[in-house]
Amino acid sequence: MRRTAGSALIFSALTLCLSPAAWAGSFITSLRHEHPLQTLRDANNAVSLAAGAVLQNYQEALPSPSDIESGWMPGLRLGISGMNPPGPGFASRLYFALHYGYQQGNLRYQGFALATHQPLSLTDHSQVQTVSIRIGKGIPVSQRVLLTPYFLYRFVDWQRHLQNALGQSEHYESNSAGIGLLAQWTPARRWVLSGRLAWAEGFAGTVRGTHGILSPTVPLHPGATLQAGLAVDYRLQGPWHLFGGLRFTHYAFDGSPRFIGTITQDGQSYPGIFDEPASQTNRFGLDLGIAYQFA
Repeated sequence: MRRTAGSALIFSALTLCLSPAAWAGSFITSLRHEHPLQTLRDANNAVSLAAGAVLQNYQEALPSPSDIESGWMPGLRLGISGMNPPGPGFASRLYFALHYGYQQGNLRYQGFALATHQPLSLTDHSQVQTVSIRIGKGIPVSQRVLLTPYFLYRFVDWQRHLQNALGQSEHYESNSAGIGLLAQWTPARRWVLSGRLAWAEGFAGTVRGTHGILSPTVPLHPGATLQAGLAVDYRLQGPWHLFGGLRFTHYAFDGSPRFIGTITQDGQSYPGIFDEPASQTNRFGLDLGIAYQFA
């Protein structure tokens, strides 16, 4: 009886010790047999949070001295994306992504004084918010490569606050819509490398002076938006992923019609005629974040 009880005890102990090892071995085996296209789809079914920074360069199309602003802005990006499983019909591998970005920081402003046209060098406290929506369809071209053409909508909200004598503040908004292509490749288990190109045409842009120079909401015509990006995704454990990326965006505004505005300074108001010149903006972003795979 003692020998039997001892054997049962030893067997139970070995079972407890070996069960996690057996589970881990089974988990690793399942990963080894995971289809590469499933790895690609998994990277697209996630909620993500990333921290990073954007280098923004803004320049107005004026003879020198024109307004130039440049500097780094730290920020956050939130995202959610999903892709349907493969199957019959149009819904197979349908793709959706929604991203929100927020950056805030001080840019170096180089411009000129409105009254004297003397050069100025000061600080612009800027805040940028972006929203993008992508809807597309994944097309596998090999066991390890997935191409996803998509339609794109993008919204940009930029508020700039110049630290000059007027405390001048301006609020820009723009919309754009276009097409893009997402290319994804899984070179090895857990890894997904992505590249992205997109073009969008701008519409419904506006600018409004909110302090220092007060103005009505003035229409601006946004030009084309060009985007490019590279990203790396690595699945850590279970549903958790670590990712990083580089992003580049170029967009432009045509000039505005002339409008009547009001300069406010030292309690006095002075009406004047103004216009918003044409401009272009380049943004280079770096991101590092985590994602939770939900399907």
